[in-house]
Amino acid sequence: RRQGTRKIVVNFYRDFMHLFEMNPDDGRKYKLVQQSMARIRNALYKWELDQGPTRETGGNYLYIEEWDLFFDPKNPLQRPLWDQYILLSERFWYEIQKHKIPFNLEAARHLKSKPAHLNFYLWLSYRVWNAWDEKPGDEVFIPFWGDFGLQNQMSSVIDEKRNFRVQVKNWLSTVKELWPRCPVQIDGDALRICVTSEDQLDVQLKDTDAPRILPKPKPPELPEAYKSVCPKCGKERTLQPGRINQQKNFRYPDWWKCSGGCPAEPEDAICKHCGQAMQQQNKGKADYTYKCSQCGHLEAGENYWIQNSTFNRIAK
Repeated sequence: RRQGTRKIVVNFYRDFMHLFEMNPDDGRKYKLVQQSMARIRNALYKWELDQGPTRETGGNYLYIEEWDLFFDPKNPLQRPLWDQYILLSERFWYEIQKHKIPFNLEAARHLKSKPAHLNFYLWLSYRVWNAWDEKPGDEVFIPFWGDFGLQNQMSSVIDEKRNFRVQVKNWLSTVKELWPRCPVQIDGDALRICVTSEDQLDVQLKDTDAPRILPKPKPPELPEAYKSVCPKCGKERTLQPGRINQQKNFRYPDWWKCSGGCPAEPEDAICKHCGQAMQQQNKGKADYTYKCSQCGHLEAGENYWIQNSTFNRIAK
């Protein structure tokens, strides 16, 4: 929708992993994302309707019609010379414009490693939105079992009713951690939805014609630098945000600039386990890492600064 066409031009694997806050320099995760994408683009949905002995009716459905993507898990920083793209099928392009499914990208990021919870959240976000759109203030009951029950809608393989109840309770508990005003309760062997105000929706109605990412509030304007005293010369120094290496596309650490002319010093990376400063390995390279001499914790350098930069924390 943002590009206005079903042909999406994108540096797919790297940008996709950044979107879901995964480290694109991790070759193992990079390959898992590629395998996931392969399953999506190879998925074929087929319907056949029973129209009697003299008539056959059905249809095939694809997500992606054509693609040209670059994939090299051993060199994830490398970019091809051509534009990568994904061409959505004409039918899928029509469906995502005609039938929009509201959800919050932050929740999807949080649940990306829990597919059953993510499936439940996406379904519930749509059902709550639909209940408010069609019958605001009315109670809607969705039974756990039956042809139109929750178990069938979730395609759950849990046959034991007691176990399914426990699973639904776990799913709903996780969703409410991300969506505190979720207007859904377990009522016996059913879910009860009752939406009485728009602020109970995870995505507001006025946002449904926009991309399915809720707009974040604009961060306050950050000062250009933060001050401290240089331990070498005693003069004032200022903290600067880590630079981006445009050629190899990776992020350097935040660093200190000394007014007395001392060499630039990187900001300390603090171990999240023991609180000690970590030592940088492979300085100046795209695959630089940090290692804690106290507890042995090892962390990818770029991933650390994406999550822990002083400038990012203040922006949030």
